[in-house]
Amino acid sequence: MTQAQTFYQKYLTIKQQYPDTILFFRLGDYCEAFNEDARTVAKVLGRVVVLRLISLHRVPMAFVPYPTFDSEAAKLIKAGYKVAICEPVGSEPVGGLIPREIVKV
Repeated sequence: MTQAQTFYQKYLTIKQQYPDTILFFRLGDYCEAFNEDARTVAKVLGRVVVLRLISLHRVPMAFVPYPTFDSEAAKLIKAGYKVAICEPVGSEPVGGLIPREIVKV
């Protein structure tokens, strides 16, 4: 399994725990949302949905810069959505990835 596949599987696992919440994964200076969350982010915030290639599948993705995350999340909340951000915790990779946890809902 590639690192992108492993990362995406982690996203899907956490998303199952928060099905009614727009889930963002922080990757460096960006927070990314996938699938239907990406479409919602694009619609509400006027972002573009791009297709990220993960294991020969094109997965819809939208992102916001991390420095503007709080203000962008506030717009989504004002529009009636719940928002969560999953960030890296620690610096030592486990299974090829740095562990991530929901740090704010």
